[in-house]
Amino acid sequence: MLISLYVQAQPLGIEDIVRDYPRKIKKINRQLKFMPENNKLIWDRTEMQAGLISSYSRLNYPYDPLDSSGLSRKLVYYEECREGFEIIYEKLIKKKNFNIVEEGDYFISRLGFYASMHQFEKSIEDAIYLRDSASYSQYYQRGDYYHKQALHALLQNYKAIGNLELALESVDSLIQIDKTHRPEQFYIAGRNIYEKIALLQHFKKNIEAINYVKEACKNNFDWYFSRNSKIEELPKNGFIKLGPEEIYSDRESYVFTLNRAKSQASHFFKIMLEVMEEEKHKELQRCQKIYESMHSQYNKRDIIKPELSDEDLKNLLLKL
Repeated sequence: MLISLYVQAQPLGIEDIVRDYPRKIKKINRQLKFMPENNKLIWDRTEMQAGLISSYSRLNYPYDPLDSSGLSRKLVYYEECREGFEIIYEKLIKKKNFNIVEEGDYFISRLGFYASMHQFEKSIEDAIYLRDSASYSQYYQRGDYYHKQALHALLQNYKAIGNLELALESVDSLIQIDKTHRPEQFYIAGRNIYEKIALLQHFKKNIEAINYVKEACKNNFDWYFSRNSKIEELPKNGFIKLGPEEIYSDRESYVFTLNRAKSQASHFFKIMLEVMEEEKHKELQRCQKIYESMHSQYNKRDIIKPELSDEDLKNLLLKL
């Protein structure tokens, strides 16, 4: 979620931030009375205030970016936090001095601050800069990290202002990155696929959500089938390297990954049925029968029947 962008980067949980940060901010305020020009103290206070403001938006679950609860508590820190961002921008960021704070970290914190205060257009402006132009000087691969954080922020901001087209553009970019960079993780986790399904449902696009999750289900099964068919070609023992970052300790660990991808495909199937039921889709009963033919219960959860071969599964999926 957008407001969690800052919080995710912190070692503390939301409850810890809400409890501890006010005390720490007061301590910094006392120090700033004696060192008012200390940029490190100003940034530390600003970053904590932004995190605290963001945390007030996260206390209610599920998160709603348009929820106004906690606004009075946010306003306590708003003006000082806004001024802090301005000071740090003029003194450090504008001058490309990143010794105290990375440019990307600055914009992640500020865009979360703006979104928490429902200043979505400003948050979008910062996210676009973070995606396209922010520099990354100190950390290996931090550029990829900032780029993905920017896309997540754009997704949630566009969702908040009701712009489905641009929200879809952002989530599709995230999906493409996941699929290209680490395909095995893409097929066993599918985090941003879930984001896209939720986005379509948020905008009452259930038919589109059904079609998309059906496609995701089939794609996951196809990836599993294509790889599982070649399993005997791989050595039983020793490391297996299938890509720059796709390395397995042995065949067993590789098979475990493939089975996770198959389970993920099964879960997509179940989500599709849930959305179809919500939509009262005319094909619901037919698809439920296919699902039941594929699954059995184990420890109160659905699993693909162990006795079904890949060919059996392919034939059932052809009916979808």
